[in-house]
Amino acid sequence: GKVRDKVLIYRNLWGANPEEFANSAKAAIAEGLIAMKVSPALATPAVPSDADLENIVAIVAAVRAAVGPSIKVAIDLHGRLSPTAARRLMPKLEQYDPWFIEEPCLPDDSTAIRLIETHLPLATGERLLTMTQFKQHLDPPCIDIIQPDLSLVGGISAGMLIGELAAMAQVALSPHCPYGPIQTAASLQVAAASAAHQMQEVQSLGGAGLPGGKSGGGWEWSFNLLKQPFIVEDGYVAVPEGAGLGIEVDEEAIAAHMDEWNPHAPPIWTQPDGAFAEW
Repeated sequence: GKVRDKVLIYRNLWGANPEEFANSAKAAIAEGLIAMKVSPALATPAVPSDADLENIVAIVAAVRAAVGPSIKVAIDLHGRLSPTAARRLMPKLEQYDPWFIEEPCLPDDSTAIRLIETHLPLATGERLLTMTQFKQHLDPPCIDIIQPDLSLVGGISAGMLIGELAAMAQVALSPHCPYGPIQTAASLQVAAASAAHQMQEVQSLGGAGLPGGKSGGGWEWSFNLLKQPFIVEDGYVAVPEGAGLGIEVDEEAIAAHMDEWNPHAPPIWTQPDGAFAEW
């Protein structure tokens, strides 16, 4: 049954430099959010110098300055750093009070994650597929927040099972959801029923990959693909009460926005020596 009436949500910020990320953060606040996530890392050497990490720190600093101390700001490193690089970076981020650090290194190796010695909360899980993988990360826990993607792990039932594993490990549950309103609705159902759930990612259709890191307004119109859109109030969204997922898709609204769909192919990054870098 339901254990909460509303769900704390956050969305990603977009930008190509500190100023653009700061502006995106201000826009998120204007949308009614009190939590957000910034992804500041580009291709990073496996053994970096302080100079190699300057841009990451500058972006985080700009976002924190833009939103003030009370807004929750998570940092998504998207597995782009090695454990060595992540260990060097963590102390530099502490002064900006990060809510949590997502994918500080590639997520499939729980042993590597354990090498990152930090008191900052760590999160991972969006690329994990099997219950065995989740068990390796939760027993004993190497992270503080587990982030299963319902579309990859087997839907709501699997998400609830992972939530039970998380609860037993005293780890927070936060499903990965950079998608449209249908998966958001499914994630909100898990959020409503799982005691381990703490925060929920939401995102726009077509938000990623646009020139200049712009969201294209997708955040708003993607929620308006429902006949009764989600309402953000003080940073929270109410759990849908209708049958099934609690939503009804507006087919006419989908047709009106078909040309705005922006499939996002992951870019190919390289290091200065031409070697491929993790995206």
